[in-house]
Amino acid sequence: MLPWSADLALGVLRLRYSQAPLLRHVLGGVSAAAAGLLIATGLRLLLPHRRRPLVIGLAVLVLVVMVFSRLPLPIVLLALLPLSIALSAARRL
Repeated sequence: MLPWSADLALGVLRLRYSQAPLLRHVLGGVSAAAAGLLIATGLRLLLPHRRRPLVIGLAVLVLVVMVFSRLPLPIVLLALLPLSIALSAARRL
């Protein structure tokens, strides 16, 4: 409950003071830090699979589709799930 409340409070503050230059710079820095943490977590999760080219290829495909289509990660993952399953099944045959 506490993280949700903190996020809600930050959202209300952002809406109320969105014109303040200092707040815009702070939120820009926080966004950059969050993006860096997300990338680092993704790379850490990918490390055990670094010797599997199919996994690396699918991860790169997901990243490329997200960048160029600007769709959120869950939508991209759901869209590419059938391809991933088909490639994995074909590899086992």
